[in-house]
Amino acid sequence: MKKFILFIACAFILSQTQFVAFSQTEEEKNVPERLKYLREKYEENFEANFQTVFDACKTFIEKEISCQILSQKIREMEDGKSRGVIKSELCIFAQNDATVFPKIQKYALDPPFIRGGVWTSGRMKYVFIVTEIEANNINVELRGELSGFEDNASFKAHFFNSNGLLEFQAFEAIREMINNANK
Repeated sequence: MKKFILFIACAFILSQTQFVAFSQTEEEKNVPERLKYLREKYEENFEANFQTVFDACKTFIEKEISCQILSQKIREMEDGKSRGVIKSELCIFAQNDATVFPKIQKYALDPPFIRGGVWTSGRMKYVFIVTEIEANNINVELRGELSGFEDNASFKAHFFNSNGLLEFQAFEAIREMINNANK
């Protein structure tokens, strides 16, 4: 009798753990497409030298998305390692047509709805923080500032959080540039 009760208890526990594992995979499948790239912090480590990674971030801004660099600084920290910051101008990804608000909706986490709003531009400001952890181990953190200008009801720029898609695309392009440079 004790063996039977033990068997039933084990079967019950096993079925519950399988249910929890099944529900977690179901939750992962039910993530909406626009939230697929959402992260608390956008960063990645690269196995390359500091200058290669820093140049890849600059090239992404200047050549990949055809934007201007607002400022760039490299400084040596107290421990002899390098740290660089690259800030872009506001990079326009949509302007003066019917696709502006759909593109804002594509890239923004919760874009504002403005009744009668006419969006004239969607833009992103990129801030790359490149930090040398050790030789050939570089950390890149990306902070994006997403905004758009509404020109009918509010006549002002609105700022909102990114859903991570532009950051993901930036890291893909940078990763490819670094891989090509390392060949």
